[in-house]
Amino acid sequence: MPVIVWSQSIMPSRYTNSNGPVELSLPALLACLKHARLKIGFLIAASMTIAFIYVNLQTPLYRADTKILIEARDNSFTRPVPEQNSSARVSVIDQQAVLSQVQILDSRDVAASVIKSLGLADKAEFNQKSLISSLLHVIGLGKSSKQAEDALINKFSSRLGIARIKDSRVIEVDFSSQDPELAARVVDAVVADYLSLQSEVKNDESKDATRFLEGQIQTLRIRVRSAEARVVQFRTSANLISGVNNVLLDQQQLTDLNASLSRIRSARSEAEGRAEKISSLLRSGASIDTVREVVSSQLVQRLREQELATRNRIAELSATLLSSHPKIKTLKTRLNDLSNSIKSEIRKIRTGFANDAKIASGQENALVERIERLKIDVGRLNEQEIQLRAFEREAAAERQLLESYLGRYREAFARQNAGVLPPDARVISRATVPASPYSPRKFSTIVIFGILAALLSVIYFVLGAFISGKAFRPIEYGNSIIHDDEFLPSENDEEFLHSEEVESKLPEEQLQDERWSEEAPVTRLAEPREIEGIEDGYQDGLYSAISTAITRNCRRIVIFDGRENIQDVLAFDFARQLADEQESVIVLDLDGVISEETPGAIELLDEEATFSQVIYRDRASRLHYVPVGDGELEPEDMSSPGMRGILAALKQTYKTIIVIPGPQGFDADGLVCLGGEDVCAVVLLDAENINTEKMGQGLKVAGFSEVAFVSPVDVEGQSQAIA
Repeated sequence: MPVIVWSQSIMPSRYTNSNGPVELSLPALLACLKHARLKIGFLIAASMTIAFIYVNLQTPLYRADTKILIEARDNSFTRPVPEQNSSARVSVIDQQAVLSQVQILDSRDVAASVIKSLGLADKAEFNQKSLISSLLHVIGLGKSSKQAEDALINKFSSRLGIARIKDSRVIEVDFSSQDPELAARVVDAVVADYLSLQSEVKNDESKDATRFLEGQIQTLRIRVRSAEARVVQFRTSANLISGVNNVLLDQQQLTDLNASLSRIRSARSEAEGRAEKISSLLRSGASIDTVREVVSSQLVQRLREQELATRNRIAELSATLLSSHPKIKTLKTRLNDLSNSIKSEIRKIRTGFANDAKIASGQENALVERIERLKIDVGRLNEQEIQLRAFEREAAAERQLLESYLGRYREAFARQNAGVLPPDARVISRATVPASPYSPRKFSTIVIFGILAALLSVIYFVLGAFISGKAFRPIEYGNSIIHDDEFLPSENDEEFLHSEEVESKLPEEQLQDERWSEEAPVTRLAEPREIEGIEDGYQDGLYSAISTAITRNCRRIVIFDGRENIQDVLAFDFARQLADEQESVIVLDLDGVISEETPGAIELLDEEATFSQVIYRDRASRLHYVPVGDGELEPEDMSSPGMRGILAALKQTYKTIIVIPGPQGFDADGLVCLGGEDVCAVVLLDAENINTEKMGQGLKVAGFSEVAFVSPVDVEGQSQAIA
C-alpha cells in the first residue's frame, strides 16, 4: 500500500484510521439522503402543516398609513416683516429638523393624547385582561393606574410606525390594528394631534414673545426718557446752542469772522498795490492813464479836458502869434497849472489808497485778536460737544431699540390675536381603511417553513452520515492495464478531437502561418513501445493522487519522478482509464521515451508542425497524446512563450492535462510556467531522506496550487518517505 502526503489535507484526520485512507463519497452521501427521503418529506409536510395551522389561528392585522410633508407654511400675512421684505426664505428645514419631527410624532405625549381621544383604554385589543390579572386587581395586587397607563402606551407605540422617507422631507406614519377602521382613525388622530401641537407651539411662542417684549418696552421707555433728558441738560449747561444747519453759534461766528478777515486782507493788499503803482508812475514820469482809479476820476477827466483844450488853443494861436505874445504866455501858464492840478489830484488818489490800506490793516488786526479768542472758546465747546454726541448716540440707540421692540410687539400681538397659526407640516396622503390584512402572510410563511424544514432535515441527515462514517469510503487503487500491443496504431482512426477548436485558441500570429491550416493531416497514431516492470506501490499511489487532484478541480497534473521513466508509463496507464470516464484528456510527454522520433512538442515550439500534426490518439481509448518530438528539450524551453502558448491552448480544449516532465530538469521560470491556480504537482519519491516539507514549499512558491508526495511502503506497511 503506498503512502500519499498532501501539502493541504483533504479531510480531517479523525476519518483516517489505521485501516487505510478514506475519501468523501458523493454517491454515498446521496444514497444516505435518498434513504431518508421519506423522513425528510414527512418533516417538510409536518412543518408546513404546523405553519398552516399557525397562520390560520393568528388574528389578522390591518395597517393604515399616511404621509406628512415637513415644510414652512408661513405666508406674507403670517410671516414677520423682516422675512416679508426678504427675497429668500429664512427658515430652511434640514434633515435634522425632519428627524426631530419624527421624535415628536413618536413621543409619549402624542400617544397618550390619541389613546385618550379615541378611548383605546376601553378596547379589548389594547387593554385585554386575563383572569389572573383581574383577580389580582380585585385583591389589590394588580398593576397601578400609572403602570397600566404605561403598558397601554407601550403597546400603542409598538403598533405605531413612524419613519422618514430617505432623501426627502416626508414622514410616513402607519398603525396596525385588528380593526381596519380603527387603524385608519388612529393614524388620522396621530397626525391631527401632531398638527394641533405644532400650531399650539407657535401660538405659545407668540404669547411668550408678547409678554417678553411688553416688559422690555416698559424698561426701554424709562431709559429713553432718561437719556434724552440728559442730552438736553448737558446742552444747556455747556451753552451748546445750535444755529443754522445745527451748527453751534460760536462756531458760526468764527466762520463769519474768518470770512471777514479774508475779505479785509484782500482789500488791504489791493489798496497797497494801487498806491504803490501810482507812486512808481509818478516817480518815473510815465503816463498814469493806465490806472483805473485815475481814469475813472471825474475831476481828473475835467482837468484833462481843460488841458487838452488849452493845448489846442496854444496850437491855434502859435500859427499867428509868436511864443512871447502875452496870450501865448497866458495859455502856457494855464497849461502848467492844469498839469500841476492833475498831479495833485493823482497824489490825493494815492493818498486815499494808502489810507484805505491802513484802515484795512487796523481792521485785520482787530479781527485776528477776536478770532484767537473765539478759537479758545470753540475748542472748549468742541470737547463738550464730543461728550454731547456720546449722550445723543446713547439716546438714539435706546430710541432705536425701543422702536424695534415696539414693532416686534405689535407684530407678535397681531399674530397672537390672529387665531391658529399654520404648522410647519401638511398631510400629502391621508389614511384610508385597508381592505386586506398585511399579517399574517400565509403563503410566504408556509413556504418559508417548508424550506427551513427541508434545509434543517438535509443538514441533520448529512451530519449524521458524517458522524456515522457513511459518507466516506476507503480509497481503492486500480491495477495497471497497460499492454504492449495497445500502443499500436489504429487503421480506422480518421478523426481528431476538434482540431479547429484547438487552433482557435492559438495566438493570432500563429494562425496566420500556412503551417497551421486545416489542410494538414489531423490523424496521428502513437508508435508502439516496450513497457518495463513497475512497482505496485508507485502505481496505486499515483492513481490515488491523480484522482484526488481531479476532485480538487485541478485541470493540469504534473508528475515529477527521481527514478527513470516510471511516471511516464504509470501516467499513460491512468490517463487511459480517466479518458474512459470523462472526455477531453491529453498526456503531454516531455520525457521523450514514448515515440521520441515522431513530431511533437519540439516541432510545435519550432513552428515546424501544427497541433493537428503532433496530437495522437490511443487506439484502445479516447485518450489524446503529444510526444516530445525529435530531439531533447532544454530547461529554458519550459519557460519560453511557446510552451506557455501550448499549455494555454491545451487548457482551452481539454478538461484534464497530464504533463510528464523530462529528465533535463527545470529552472525557476520553468516551474512557474508549469504552475498555476488549478495545477497539481505529484512527486514520486525514491530516497528515504528527502525533505518533503522544503520541496513542497518550493513547489507552492513556484505556483502549484496542490502538491502530493507518493512513496512505496515497506513489507511491514509503514511509511518510509513521509516528511
